[in-house]
Amino acid sequence: MTQQSYGGARSAARDGFVFFDVETPNRRNDRICSIGLVYVDPYGGERWRQHLLIDPGVGFDPVNVSIHGITPSAVAGQPRFMDVWGSGLAEVFSSAIAIAHNAAFDLSVLAKTLAAYELEMPDITYDDTLVLSRTFLPAIGNYRLPDVCSALGIPMGRHHDALSDTLACRAIFQELDARFGVSATCGKFYETGASRNASKHSTPSTSTVTAINDLYGRVMGIRLDHVLFPEEMAAFTDWVDTHRHHREEPFLSQCFNVVEGVLSDGVLTADEANRIMEVTSPFIESDEATATIAQETVRFLGLLRGIAADRRLQDMEIE
Repeated sequence: MTQQSYGGARSAARDGFVFFDVETPNRRNDRICSIGLVYVDPYGGERWRQHLLIDPGVGFDPVNVSIHGITPSAVAGQPRFMDVWGSGLAEVFSSAIAIAHNAAFDLSVLAKTLAAYELEMPDITYDDTLVLSRTFLPAIGNYRLPDVCSALGIPMGRHHDALSDTLACRAIFQELDARFGVSATCGKFYETGASRNASKHSTPSTSTVTAINDLYGRVMGIRLDHVLFPEEMAAFTDWVDTHRHHREEPFLSQCFNVVEGVLSDGVLTADEANRIMEVTSPFIESDEATATIAQETVRFLGLLRGIAADRRLQDMEIE
């Protein structure tokens, strides 16, 4: 892997980069039980790194424990999130560009955790190595963190260990910057549900409503049949091709990421179904005025829960 310091115009305007990854105790994804962070200056020099266990103050789901290995006993006596956030993390996220792999998930968890503790969400500028990899490395085909690392020759530690995933994310960003100069243009404003509602662009178009309803119909077929048939895989491919022009819309972009991950290996795992639930929940919350989308998405989530409960799915397969 090429090692290179970086620092484009946007990174110089912000105070460097904070690479991070969060792990959650249960499917609600509104608490954090572990966070990994690597804070670097605008030119790539590491300032510090942290790997923290956090007592979420809520119960753990077995599926989450099976993914990251963190148990209630492991976090007993560890600090609560509000103490960790108040020890300087708020300032870091306010001043640096936040980078994660599938950042929409990690930032959504962060926003919901802050809301749970009645803490203010700062203005965050962020970018996503999953999206950057998909943009600059179209030949990979599968953009899960271990697969991108493998394609780039980047060694990584245990997947779903928060610091290991953070270091892998940083290494991917370094490699993409060495090849394509991504640090010069990276960074976009993260909009929470409240800020999207306040935006004049927050109301989705009729074609977006059509896209989400279309996706619902295709998922419904999988729910009824309990198995992914070639025809259903072809239907998902057709959905991606038909609605590709919506990829960058906040309502649908993460659905595209997950659906294309399913298409890359032909299998919808329980973890992938859970991931769709994770990225769709903020979608429901983001636009209360759009009742049609909310209703269809609620039905969509119900179908995905049915898929996750199907014994034919490989529950231990993870991203």
